[in-house]
Amino acid sequence: MCAIVPRDTAGCQSSTGSTIPVTGAPDTVPGPDGSETAPNAIQVGRLGDAQFARVEAPGYALDPGPATILPFGKVLIVSGFRCNVQETTGISCASEVSGSGFTFSADGFTLQYTDLPA
Repeated sequence: MCAIVPRDTAGCQSSTGSTIPVTGAPDTVPGPDGSETAPNAIQVGRLGDAQFARVEAPGYALDPGPATILPFGKVLIVSGFRCNVQETTGISCASEVSGSGFTFSADGFTLQYTDLPA
């Protein structure tokens, strides 16, 4: 589940709320209370770098749902963030303020935005 929270963050989280099963992701991140916990999301804020995080429900899920699906090959630009979905690379989001971003799929991740092919 992925979403843009206007003027705050863009991110994706595990649809089950459990740990993100991606090779190379950290085993723990600081939780909301400061203690170490397993990450269940990858996100980028307006400022700073993209990172793995622990988000509490509903996190990036639309509550109540269902959410609108972003079609492959389209870019959604909202309140300082942009996200796109590609069949080959997965979902990619970035802050238009910092330029930091991430690309995330079932096969892996990078901490950089992947733009749509020209």
